[in-house]
Amino acid sequence: MGKQYFIKFGGGNNVFWKHIKAEKSVQEIPYSLYYSDNWTIACQGSYKNRQEITGKQIPQIEAFLGLQTDDNLWLFYEEFAYCYRRKADSYYDNTDPTYIDGNIKPKSLNCSLHKKWFRHELPEIFAQIDCNQKYNSQTIKELENQEKEVAEYYSGIRAGKIVITETNFLDYMSPIQLETLVFLIALVSGHGCRGYRGGTQKDFDLTVLMQNSKALWFTHLLSESLLFQIKKKKQAYGFTGRHGEYLVYLGTTDIKQFWLGQDWILGQVKQSAPQGCIDVKKWVKELFFQDVFDVSGLCL
Repeated sequence: MGKQYFIKFGGGNNVFWKHIKAEKSVQEIPYSLYYSDNWTIACQGSYKNRQEITGKQIPQIEAFLGLQTDDNLWLFYEEFAYCYRRKADSYYDNTDPTYIDGNIKPKSLNCSLHKKWFRHELPEIFAQIDCNQKYNSQTIKELENQEKEVAEYYSGIRAGKIVITETNFLDYMSPIQLETLVFLIALVSGHGCRGYRGGTQKDFDLTVLMQNSKALWFTHLLSESLLFQIKKKKQAYGFTGRHGEYLVYLGTTDIKQFWLGQDWILGQVKQSAPQGCIDVKKWVKELFFQDVFDVSGLCL
């Protein structure tokens, strides 16, 4: 069974763009890594104690040099997601001017297209993976956890659907979907809510105005504003809240620390009732593509 990798082909996939422009095709690519003369060190296997290569570069070089013909290489560019597999030929020094970045001649590996999708055909947690700093800060990284499961399904390795339950459904949401969920929870609770995006308010994603006296949260009063930082992480990472400032995350709720965990989120979803056209429970279930996910065990 092959492994699943997220890859970039040049910074911002700029080399992939040059390849498309030059070859007029995405069927085959010379997937490349750019580490200049450090390749000599890497290929000799003696690079781990050399200052020329940083700690982050080492696992990328090892992953690249270890690619097998049944590994799946996922590249995301514009509105498409591409799944490539390496061909059986060897790595080589690429001297084609199209693929030379400045004075750096890359090591390349010929790969052929296995499958291709529009992003909107994929679950958002996977379709927007190139926005995830866990992956996009590297040229090649093996997929993990939920992203790996989705990739295995679409590449044909996984036979059965991914089972979604009330204990794991938040793990399969994208960060934006999690923010949207908290936004909807506030609305159906009868509170005012607006989003802060693009750095409008540093460190916070959402502000909620307490407007429903029958559904006040915690010890807050009517007309009081609450600020929420929303992170799709299981650790609080030193978040220090105060009255009116909360972290919403996937860990455990601790009101004294101003942490609202997945238990709080689940409780809010379960007690929510449809308000006009907003039905939080229905919205959550419809996030999960029925051909990929089994939501029969998602009891909200």
